Amino acid sequence: PCTCALSAQSQTLGRAAATSSVTVTCGSNCDWTASSSAAWVTLASTGGTGTTALGYSVSRNTTLKSRTATLQIAGLTYTVTQSASVKPTSPKKVVVTSTTVK
Repeated sequence: PCTCALSAQSQTLGRAAATSSVTVTCGSNCDWTASSSAAWVTLASTGGTGTTALGYSVSRNTTLKSRTATLQIAGLTYTVTQSASVKPTSPKKVVVTSTTVK
């Protein structure tokens, strides 16, 4: 049987769209697969053989809550967390009063 390992167990990204990767380390003849639990994470590949860097991208988080996706890679769990978007601030009210110039 093949034994595989990941270079990390998780990654936290900011709210902007971004790309990252995790290294999958397996024996040279070991095939592995990858999948994501969330549509906002796009994998560069759904599998491979041996050791390689698996790239992925995340879309911009426009919600006010952070979000988490689980990637299953070579039978191992990798978690991607993305920060919440910032609540827009309301414009400041400006009051203009007229003055009379004499």
